Amino acid sequence: MGYYLSLPILIIAAALQSSVMPQLRIAGGAPDLVLLLVLLWAIHAPLNEAIFWAFLGGLSQDLLSVMPLGSSVIGMLIMIFFIKRLSLQLYRVNIVLVAGYVLLGTIVQTIITQIILFLMGLGLSIGDAFQYVLMPTLFYQLVFLVPVYLVIRGIQRAIYPRPGSRL
Repeated sequence: MGYYLSLPILIIAAALQSSVMPQLRIAGGAPDLVLLLVLLWAIHAPLNEAIFWAFLGGLSQDLLSVMPLGSSVIGMLIMIFFIKRLSLQLYRVNIVLVAGYVLLGTIVQTIITQIILFLMGLGLSIGDAFQYVLMPTLFYQLVFLVPVYLVIRGIQRAIYPRPGSRL
């Protein structure tokens, strides 16, 4: 069921990312809604479904931006594998760990994006990228973390009920 939900959710998120989120910019940073959705979905989803979400989310985000096709997928896939590897060693996931995943994912995605933009001749200096892109984006990700996590978790609980629980 998560595969079927990914297409409309991620396309709407990518459209919002390219149309509404630039209006919320502080300095050069804005919320990365697609990254946030992909990472939060991956925490409780099976690995193959999380990879599908990362691939589809990255492609939909790149299709509506100036980034080369597939560049957003790289950072998302790296974080998916990291999240799944770490989740195997944990008994329970709490909001502090989720915030850590989102912060780390945002940092990795921003670094990869800045490297690709630098290779295209459009990148910022390291200091400017840190001050004007990374820090405001991290702030926004933390602001949107709890509401988006609650929505994602509610959807996942509805489509994947626990064994022995009543609907």
